Amino acid sequence: MNLGFLEIKGDANTLKQHQKYIDELQTIEKEIRNVSHKLSDNIDSIPISFSSIIEEELENKSKLGNFKYTFDIDNSIDWHQIDQVFKANLLRILQEALQNILKHAFAKKNKLGFYGQQKKLRSRT
Repeated sequence: MNLGFLEIKGDANTLKQHQKYIDELQTIEKEIRNVSHKLSDNIDSIPISFSSIIEEELENKSKLGNFKYTFDIDNSIDWHQIDQVFKANLLRILQEALQNILKHAFAKKNKLGFYGQQKKLRSRT
């Protein structure tokens, strides 16, 4: 927003137009800041499912590696009951596996599944 400090030479119309653009940019900046604050204030109240995080990771890597994937998840798994550290580690393992697919395997079709079995979580790739 340092445009206001630029020395603009020209006639009165040019200076007036320049000031108008700066005012518009400052208004847009304030609106973006307000929206950003509202979003950050409400981020804890928005339920983000673990499966959607996994799906997003798969989607991003599939575009990067130009591969197709299938993702199967047992809907009976209650992700809210699973420890946060366990989920973070699971995500890291998935990221590493996807990185290996991109870097070494060059696989064109990939399948990932999470299934619940007797109160235990198992994966199938």
